[in-house]
Amino acid sequence: MRTISGARAVVTGAACGIGRALVDALLEAGAHVVALDIDQRALDELGAAHESSADRLHVFLADVFDASAMHAASSFSDSVMNGVDILFNNAGVAFNSKPLWETPAEMVDWSFGVNVFGVINGVREFVPGMIAQGRGHIVNTASIGGFQVSDRFDLWHQGLYASTKYAVVALSESLAMELRAC
Repeated sequence: MRTISGARAVVTGAACGIGRALVDALLEAGAHVVALDIDQRALDELGAAHESSADRLHVFLADVFDASAMHAASSFSDSVMNGVDILFNNAGVAFNSKPLWETPAEMVDWSFGVNVFGVINGVREFVPGMIAQGRGHIVNTASIGGFQVSDRFDLWHQGLYASTKYAVVALSESLAMELRAC
């Protein structure tokens, strides 16, 4: 992609942190953006902060772990932008306060649900449209946790988080190989 101006982007985890920074930068560069997040209040604040870009910013409440919610987000994106050029699978969570053997099952489900299945759901919903239109870019947010596990257990326990981010790196590398054939 040579320019962002006029591009159609979807950003997950869009209402705060890296996602919010992505939305801000995309709008400043002239892109059209569908901002997905699980926090309606934060989405409302995002919309209010970009009132001057209201014709290019569309917010949508969605839990990336919920495949049906991501399907609805894809349909919404198609209806307001007629396709997607860039997908930012950015939503992510961390639970790092306990060692693996003490980590509650619901925290494991939540971490893998958002960090791994969220990426898979994004890919499943948006990549087929990119293939059909003959273009598109996918950015999957991992972290340094996708390449190394810190031994600073006095600060945090990184086993669960790192395992999800290692999976995002593997998904991304595999997706790149698979898309070369398209």
